Amino acid sequence: MGKLDPITDGLPDEAFCAINEISKALNFDPKIIVVGGGYDGKSTLRYLELFPNALIYFFEPEQKNYEVAELNLRSVGHKVKMFQAALADECGELVLNINSHSATHSIFEIGNVDLWDEFVVTEESRVVQSLTIDSIFENEKIDNIDILHLDTQGAELLALIGAKNALFQNKIKIIRAEVEFENIYENQPLFWEIGSYLSRLNYRFIKNVDLKFRISDIPKLVWADSIFISNK
Repeated sequence: MGKLDPITDGLPDEAFCAINEISKALNFDPKIIVVGGGYDGKSTLRYLELFPNALIYFFEPEQKNYEVAELNLRSVGHKVKMFQAALADECGELVLNINSHSATHSIFEIGNVDLWDEFVVTEESRVVQSLTIDSIFENEKIDNIDILHLDTQGAELLALIGAKNALFQNKIKIIRAEVEFENIYENQPLFWEIGSYLSRLNYRFIKNVDLKFRISDIPKLVWADSIFISNK
């Protein structure tokens, strides 16, 4: 791996390394990558560093985050198609809670803040556009997604439900999803529900990486990045 662009330096590295290893093991060069919950665009830049032949579909619903990502991605604009929208189970609109930390905006309300890196409060709520992954296949005329990256702050299962047709047809090869093991958001689906859903659609869990623990009498795993691949 080459020297990191300073803008991507400091990102959790295990998931990117694992995906790179898996793509090499499967002997394919990812061409289509979908990034849901793209935030400031730094993960998108990292994917392009690893897979320079890829075209990335970038989704971020919150206005300020989207504008920051536009600036960060200016130099690779021809390699990225940007959408100011959330990935969800239906196309339309949904209410996004805008929190005091820009990386934590979610359609779910804040849960147990003792498990967070810092104290967070909701400052307002806004209506944002939502799209499904299945609609992306139809509207963008793509045949496969090589890597699906989901960092949607508790809404990962909803995005996967919105990809049901594509998953059923095994049109998505590798899935990287941020998952929680504790309710950092109220009533959010946890890792086991996501794993069960994907297992029923013939996807195999590979590993959890970038694990985040809270240390108490017994260390508590709070969240991680989970990687799944199609059994086909």
